[in-house]
Amino acid sequence: MLSGRAPPAGKFEARIEELVENLPDLAVLVEPLLIVRRVVREQIGILHRRLLAIVAAKCQCFLDNVIAQFGGIVR
Repeated sequence: MLSGRAPPAGKFEARIEELVENLPDLAVLVEPLLIVRRVVREQIGILHRRLLAIVAAKCQCFLDNVIAQFGGIVR
């Protein structure tokens, strides 16, 4: 974690489960949160791929973005 990057999802979940394994009351609360986190990460990946497909299909939008160096979708 010192590198500034988040650990892979599986390692993060495993570490959290390890930390709460002796705390059953907390484990009951954390488990649904880990499930939601996993689902949200999956959905962000799907939405990101869709956005990239839209941008690739709209070359002018992509070129405007690169040339202007705004860092975001400008159309």
